[in-house]
This record gives sequence, C-alpha cells and structure tokens, in this order.
Amino acid sequence: MECKYCGRECKNENSLRNHERMCHSNPEKQISYGNHGKMPNHTKRYYQTKIKDRDGKEVNITRYQLDQYMIEHQKCEICGQTIDESCKWESKFAPKHLCMDHDHNTGEFRGVLCSRCNRQLGWYEKYKENIESYLSKNKDGMLVQ
Repeated sequence: MECKYCGRECKNENSLRNHERMCHSNPEKQISYGNHGKMPNHTKRYYQTKIKDRDGKEVNITRYQLDQYMIEHQKCEICGQTIDESCKWESKFAPKHLCMDHDHNTGEFRGVLCSRCNRQLGWYEKYKENIESYLSKNKDGMLVQ
C-alpha cells in the first residue's frame, strides 16, 4: 500500500490512512512529531542552525538542508553504492549511514559518502603529497621530468 502524496510504502490500511493524513497536512515534509506540521520553535532553531563537525568547527550547511540533500542523494558520491551495498555487516568501524563530507580547512560542504570512502578520502588528503610524489616516479625510482 503506497501513499498517494509521497509514495511511501505502508504496512496496512490503518497506517496508510494515518500517513496520508500527515502527508496531506504537511506538504513540505517537515518533521512534525505528530503536531500536524506545526514545528515548535526550539525544533525550528535546531534545523536552522549550521552543523558543527567533531572539532566544533561550523560547516556551511543547516540540518534542514542536509536532510533535504540526503533525501535526494541516497548513494555514496564516490563509489556510487547505497548504504546497504557498501556495509555488508554490522561493525563499530563501519557504521551503517552516509557521512557528511566537508573540507576541514574551509568548512565547505562537499557531499555524502559511505563510511569506507570517507575514511579513505581522509587518508588520501593526509598523505596527498607523498602519494603524488610516489606516483610521479618511473620504474627505476627516478623522478619523471
């Protein structure tokens, strides 16, 4: 059973009816927590503030913008895999979610990546000069001119 407003699959007629009622009263798909689309002020502020990374630096995207971006981009932007394809098992080192990628120097939001590509990109950025120096060598260990 599919919602006629958003296309979401519902388990039974009762949940479909309730979901369609909420979809119809909340056309912008804001998180409403059962209050029929009237979001409390503290929740609005939460979605309108810019996100901070682990170091406490501000990233130039709000939570609402990130939620909208994640709805549109369901796949890793490097390897193209969905989260179910990229994480085959539950692991504390490979969480089952897409990561928000950003430039740590400028705070510029770049996109969403699976946890594997996000870790590898961070490693590459850390050792970029060494990697490029290594790749510029020819087979004899001499630098290519």
